[in-house]
Order: sequence, then C-alpha cells, then structure tokens
Amino acid sequence: MKRGMARSGLNALILSALVGLLPGAKAALAQTLCAEVRLQIKQEATLEREAFDAALEVTNQYPSYGLTNFRVNILIKNPQGVSSDNLFFVKISSKEAINAVDGTGIVQPASTATVHWLIIPSTGAGGVNPLGLTYSIRADISYDLNGVHQTISTFEDNIVVRPQPALKLEYILPFEVFADEPLTQTIEPVEPFPLGVRITNVGYGPARNFQINSGQPEIIENKQGLAIDFKLLGTYIGAGKIPDTLLIPFGDISAGGVTQAAWIMATSLSGRFVKFDATFSHAAELGGQLTSLIQGVTTYTLVKDVLVDLPGRDGQFDFLVNTTIPRGAMETMLAAGQEIVPDAILESDQAEPIRVTRLTSELAGDLNGANTSATLRLTQNIGSNLWVFTSMPAPQDGRAKLVSAVRQDGKNISSKNIWISRHFSKGSGTYSYRLNLLDYDPPAMAAYTLNFSRESLDAAPAPIIDLNAFAASVGGQAGLSWSATGEDANSGTILGGRYLIQAASSSESEFNPSFAQVNITTNTSPGVMQRYQMNGLAGNASYYVKLWVQDTGGNISVDSNLADAFVLPNPPAHFVVGAISSNSVAVAWDGGNNNLPIEYGVWADTDAVPPAAVAAPFKDPFDRAFVFAGLTPNTTYLFYGVAKNPLSGISSEQVYMGQALTLPAALGQILSSQLFPSSFTMTWDSGANSGLTEYLVQLSTTVDWSLIAWESGWVAQSSYTFSGLMPDTTYYARAKARNSAGVETAFAALGVLRTKAVDSLPPATIIAFSAPNFGAGPVYISSRTAISLSASDDAAVAGDQQGEVVAIYYSVNADTFSVYSGSFSIVGSGRYSIAYYSVDRFGNIEAPRFSSAAVDNIPPVTEIRVYGSSTTDAQGNLMVSSDTWIGFTAADPDMDGILSGLKSVMVSEDGGPYSVYQSTFAMGEGFHRLKYYAVDNVDNAEVPHTFEFFVGASPKTATWTGLAGDGNWLNPDNWLGREAPGVNDSIVLSGMDTVSISSQTVFHSLVLGDSEGLSAPILIVSSGVVVSNTVVIHKNSILT
Repeated sequence: MKRGMARSGLNALILSALVGLLPGAKAALAQTLCAEVRLQIKQEATLEREAFDAALEVTNQYPSYGLTNFRVNILIKNPQGVSSDNLFFVKISSKEAINAVDGTGIVQPASTATVHWLIIPSTGAGGVNPLGLTYSIRADISYDLNGVHQTISTFEDNIVVRPQPALKLEYILPFEVFADEPLTQTIEPVEPFPLGVRITNVGYGPARNFQINSGQPEIIENKQGLAIDFKLLGTYIGAGKIPDTLLIPFGDISAGGVTQAAWIMATSLSGRFVKFDATFSHAAELGGQLTSLIQGVTTYTLVKDVLVDLPGRDGQFDFLVNTTIPRGAMETMLAAGQEIVPDAILESDQAEPIRVTRLTSELAGDLNGANTSATLRLTQNIGSNLWVFTSMPAPQDGRAKLVSAVRQDGKNISSKNIWISRHFSKGSGTYSYRLNLLDYDPPAMAAYTLNFSRESLDAAPAPIIDLNAFAASVGGQAGLSWSATGEDANSGTILGGRYLIQAASSSESEFNPSFAQVNITTNTSPGVMQRYQMNGLAGNASYYVKLWVQDTGGNISVDSNLADAFVLPNPPAHFVVGAISSNSVAVAWDGGNNNLPIEYGVWADTDAVPPAAVAAPFKDPFDRAFVFAGLTPNTTYLFYGVAKNPLSGISSEQVYMGQALTLPAALGQILSSQLFPSSFTMTWDSGANSGLTEYLVQLSTTVDWSLIAWESGWVAQSSYTFSGLMPDTTYYARAKARNSAGVETAFAALGVLRTKAVDSLPPATIIAFSAPNFGAGPVYISSRTAISLSASDDAAVAGDQQGEVVAIYYSVNADTFSVYSGSFSIVGSGRYSIAYYSVDRFGNIEAPRFSSAAVDNIPPVTEIRVYGSSTTDAQGNLMVSSDTWIGFTAADPDMDGILSGLKSVMVSEDGGPYSVYQSTFAMGEGFHRLKYYAVDNVDNAEVPHTFEFFVGASPKTATWTGLAGDGNWLNPDNWLGREAPGVNDSIVLSGMDTVSISSQTVFHSLVLGDSEGLSAPILIVSSGVVVSNTVVIHKNSILT
C-alpha cells in the first residue's frame, strides 16, 4: 500500500451576478429605464490532497486453465474492526493482463495480472488528531478454476489517514461600481473594483498548494442588448499584485488558517450588482461530494477594502462588508437617503468575522483654501477593544480631497480606513458623497483632525474693488495700490497666488486676464494694502489699468475697478560719449519712449549737486548731440539728463546717463630742484591737471634722447627724486601724463639739470654759547647757558657748500661721544673741555675740535660803605650827617680758580629803578632806603640788600589832639604843642576823630589808635602818602 498526494482539480465554482444598469447613451432622466445583465464567472479550485495506491498482483500458474469469473472486493475497517468503506472513495486506477475484477474478469493461463486502486479518504476520515487514524485494508478474491469456484483473502495492510482540510470560501463584491454614467453629459473614467475571496480552512489538516483559476466574466443574459463589457484585469494576493493572470496561487493553508485575495474587475458602464451568488461542485470521478474538501461558499457585499492595522497583524488588505442586508433592498435604501452600513471585517489573520459597531459623529471646521483642516468627533461612546465605523455627508459635496487623518492621541489613521464614498442617484442624476471612518478602540468621544488637499478646496478669489493708479516719481512708471482680497471668495489668505495686471492707453480697450502684461506672485491676507510699480510705460501719457487675482488652482477673480494715471516723461537714454580732449567732451543720446511734445536737457558736473558745471540748452527730440567745452583736464564728469513737456512744464526725474574722463593737459617746465652728486629732486609744472593725474619722467644724457638713462615709472605727484646718478653730469628731463583711465599725453620737455660733484671734504663744525657767557679760553658760562653746535659741508672746493652733513657728535670732559640733537647745558660748577666733530653723507669725518668752558654759578658779594659821621637815635634809627657819602665795595668769589669777575653793582634809591653804581654819592636830608646787589660776568646775581637811614636831624614825633574839633590835618591847634607834623616826622593819631589828608605827604612812621582799641580814629587819605619806616594800625582804627 503506497501513500501519495493526489491533485484534486475538479472543484468547479460558478459565480453568478445580476447587474442593474441604465441603457442608452446619455439618455435624459425622464426617459431612463433600468436594464439588467446577467453574467457568470467560472472558476476552478485545485489543491494537493492525501490518497493511497492499492496494488494486487495475481499469477495463474496453470498452463491450460484460466481463472474465470474473477472478482476482487476491497474491504476497509477502522481500528475497532468496523467497516469504513463508506469513508473512502475507491477507484481502479489501472489494470494489466485482466479485463475486469467485478466477477467477469479472466486471468489467462500461465499469466500474471496486475490491478491498482486509488483510495481517497473522505473529509472526516483522518479525524482531528494530527497523527491521524489507522485503517486496515484487505482484498477478498473469488474465481472459477476448471469449473470449481475458489475464494481467497489477502493479508490485511494498514494505512494511516491524517486529518483533511475543509475549506470555506467567502466571495465579496461591491454593490455599486463606477464607469461611464449614461445619465451624465461627461464621459467618466472606468474605476476598477475588487472581486474578493477569503479562504478559511475549518478542517484539521493543511490544504496544500491551493489555487483558484478564474475565467473571464461571461454575459449570459442581456435582453436589452446593452453595449457593456466586464473584464478581470489582474489579481492581488497578500500585499502584492500578480499581473497578466487570473490564477491565484494561495499556497498552503494550515488548519484553522485564513487567506484572502482579489481579482481586479472593471465594467464599461456604471451600475449595481443587485444579486450575487456562488455555487460549487466536485468532480464525480474523484469521489464527488464524498471527497470534496470545499465545505461551502458564501457571498457578502463589500463596503471597502480596509486594513486591520493592529500590532502583529499581516498588514494585508482586509474586507469591510455587510453580511445582512439583501442586495435587492440596497437600492431602495440608498434612494431613501439611507446608507449601506458595514457590520463585519473579514480579516486575513483571523478566521471569524470581526464585529463592527456604527457610531454617530459630527464634523466641525470651515474648509477653504486658507483652512484645510476639520475635526471629526464621535458623539457616542462604546466599550473598549472594539472596531467602530462612522459615516456622514462629505464636506463640500465630495470636492474636498482627504489627505490624512490623525486621532487626538496622535495615532495616524491609515488611508485605507478613512475614505470618501459616493452614490449616483438615478432619480436626480447627481452624485452624493459620504465621509467614512473605521477605527479600533478609539477614546471616548474621540476627535480626529482631518487634513484635505488645498487644491481641492480652491475657489476663485474675490475681485479687487479699490484699485488706485498714480504717477510715480520716475518717468515711464506708474504706481498701483489696492486692498488684498481673500482666497476662495475672500474666505482666507492667498498662498502662492498671482496678480495679473493689464495697462492700456485707452479706457475703451478690451480688458482680459489673458492680455495682462504683469504677472506677479502673492501670499497675502485679506485687507492688507498692496503696492506695485509698473515699469516700461510710454512717458508723457495717460494709462488705464485693471487687475485680477489668481489662486494656485488657476481660479481667476472677475475684473477689478478701472483706474487711471498720468505717467511722467521718460528721461533721455542710450548715452554715447564721443571725442574727448583735455577740456572738452562730445556726447550724444536717444530720446526716451515718450509721447509728443517733448524736449531733452543734458548737463555735465563733477557731482550730483546743483548747479551744473556745464549745461546744454534744452533740445527738441530730433537734436540729440552736444559738445561740452571748458572742462578741467583729467577730471571725471558725470552727465545727467531730463525730459520735459514744453507745454505743461512737466518733467521727468533727473537721471545719471554716464561719465567721461577728460585727457591730461600738457606739462610745463621744471619749477624747482635739489641737486646732489648722485641724485636730484625735481618739481615740474603740472599744468591744469587734477590731483588724480599720474606722470612718467625720463632722463637722458643726450639731447636727442637716443639713450634713456632713467625712468621714474608712473607717479601720482608732480615731483620726483632720481638717485644713483652720475656726479657732475648733465641730464635732460622730459615727462608725459596720463589720466585715471590710463590715457596718455605725448612727452613734453621739462628742462636740463646737472648733478653736483662728488663730496671729498669733511664738514666744519662751530660751537656757540648763548648768554650768559664771558671771555674765551675758557669761556665762562653758567648752568643757564645753552651750548649749540652747527656744521656746514663743502663738497669738492672749500666754500662751495654743496655737501650734506648727516651727523654731529660731541663729548664733555672726554666722555663717550653722543649724537648732537639739540642745544645742551652744563650744570655743575667747574672747568670743562668740550670736543665735537661732524660727518657728511659720504663718510667724510671732521677732525675733532675742542673748546674749554668754566661754569660759574656763584654770585658776587657786596658791602655798603658810609663815609662821614653817624649815630643811632633812641628808636634805633641810623642818623648820618648831611655831609656823609655813600659807597659800595664788591668782589666775585674765587671757587678753585673759577670766577668770571664782577660785572656791576646795582643800586635802587628810595624805591626807584636799579642803576649801575658808578662812584660814592651823597643824599639829601630825610629818611632814605637803599637796595643793592652785585652781578658777575655770567649774570649770577646777588640777593638784593636793603639799607635804611636818616640824613640830618632825627625825626620828631607829632601827636594828634583834635582840640580844634575840625579834623583839619593842617590846623596846628589839632596837634600837641601846636606842632604840626613835618616831612619824615613820626605821626601818632588817636582819639575818635575822622581826619583827612588831601596833599602829598611823607612820614617816617604812622601809628593809628592804641593797642587796647579804646581810640578809633579814621584817617582818610585822598592824595599820595609815603611812609618810609613802619605803619601800625591798632584795633578799631581805619586807614582809607
């Protein structure tokens, strides 16, 4: 007994559908009649299944007798010994050397016959245990041999029958399908739809290599003769598409397993599948119903192919279906405004259908081009871990294209599970749309954010109603302003929109967006003020303008209001510079794009600030050239222009047209030079050139310029130093100039220069002492004396003074030589030796020179001599006789032999100026004060001395009594002993009187009041008073 796998390919499936259609091409609604077409789809399901091969070999060893009336009965028993023939299909699959085994067979003499039986177990023969059930099989044989009936049985052989699969098929087909709709004026595209099938193995063994091969739909009834076609386009299994075949290879389906697939089907006309049936049959030659592994076929109405997007699921498409509503009732329900509500999900991962609960919901949010989101909110609660479905009319009659949906907890809803469905009403000839959502275990009263495509929400923007046009400050331009309108008839901000602007020269012109000369982008909120400047217009003209708004979807608003404006003239253009010299520039220009009458003015200047340097007169539009003369060489001139209507006086703006650089002027002669043996510096007349001019100077030692000795290179100043020249040589100089643009003049001769001879003589240095100084060898000086050095240099001949001193060096008292940088002084007293010398630029060094100096910082000492009799009075005053002579002696101290000697004695008498003392002198009677000091020959001055004395009698004392009572200074009655004061008397003024002096008076001394302050006289002096000795003013006394 052999076990094997038999290919069962005789499960015949027939799908029958009744399609409700509208006949005729684009018929009027009032004339529509419903037509029906019946179609059939034939399919064949095959799989590999378990079968057994039973073989019997019979050998007839009798050479003369055959085995006649040969019969074989196959007996099958279960483990309990009970006959199980009814659980197996047994069929002779082949036989050799025998004609039959039913009692009519013959085995020929001396031959061997072989018979094979195919044994196929029924669906339940294998039981439920994966190990299967064991059955025994034997053959009972009977035959006649030479007229004698014989019977014999074979030994029993065992087979193990494993559990068999049992397949349940579920077919899914939509109710309403879409293609061209005869009741509409447009030709709608064909929309393919799925014919789905789900296979569930409800048996206990696997279905191996299961597949379904489908034929194309066949129309089996079409009474109205509709021109319609149905076709299967391809297949989907799992997540993949199998093109160009209608065979679906499901493969192995394990016990309890589920798989599903779909054929993609299309129809040429829209319609409804009002009836859908599926039947099957099993080939009788393989056991018929006994061995069939297909247990049943069911059909459902497909609402939508969806996705059970739970964790761990296969991610393949699933079917959302209605299992309860008869297809014949669906059209009536839809016509009454009801909907086909799904009640189950057929999933590829779960054998049992998943229950779906419908909930009510609401949609909030104003969708438009600016707002592309709305909120869907469930308005009913339900338990957890359930699938829910909700549906409502789609926003904007289905025009809003759904992009995405996000639940409030952040879950992204698969695009398979939220969709917009549609239904065509035969009665109204219109489509209605519904928004549908399928979700698992949503939160209570869950909210979903729905995002729609902006393009699908787009409507034409609102028109502009306040367009304003105005003249711009620039010719050929006009300004526009308006208030922005909104997207979708003023409902939101325009993003990525455009403004279309048309300008015409007449208000009677045709205005249309297709004629717009300006097309600009905009992203603007409604009400925001917009501005635009139109360019390139004809100047000196009036323009009329309209504007349109276009959104990103291409929708264009209606016309704006008509606006108009006058456009200023366009200034002259296409400026061309002609011939240029050092003082002139020729220019030409074209007139701007202007209406007549018009004229043009052009001027030249070095800046943009009026007044212009040179201006051309206004010219008509046909005279467009001018030569500007009297310009400055090598100067950049800026040219400006303007256009003007000569009748109205309206002008364009001033515009910059171009610039030109005048050439350099010819150069003059050498103005000055500094000559040296190997170099000279020359300065030349730059003519009228500006500071931006550059010069190139050449030197030659030949008058014909056959040899260029030196060249300066281009320099920016009119002076240059040539070095490295030959001494005592004649050089001819010439130069040329170039302007800022590099344009050069011809060479012009500057003059002739000759270098000096080579310097061979050392410099000569001279020392000088500022005051004070005295004598020579040594020179007496003080610390205030400034010592300076100067040097001059001869070159080749003594006295030519053509050399150049570069440094002077000096040393004091054999100290290190220092570079002389300015006058210096010697502070300390004593004798000093000063050495000094100079060096010229050729390194000629002068032999050191020496000068001696003695610094004397000590002043002389003076004594006064009185020649005559003298005495001292009671007050300590020195009194000398009138015949006494005054004299002075002075000497300059000798400090280690350093003394410059006495220069003079200076004397001041009685506050007068100092004068040089010559010889002894006498003084008149009275009080005297002498000041004196001595000065040596370097102006060291002694600190002045003061000497006071009286000549003649000693001063008397005059005491004020004020007895006269009149305060008169000259009245003797006011003085003690009636002795009024005389010159050089000592005055004592007390009491409480006020006394006035009105004449010049000289006192020796003056005492006012007393030390206790008891008397408080007031002395008023209105003329000069001289007090030679002391003035004492006591407390409470006043001198004024």
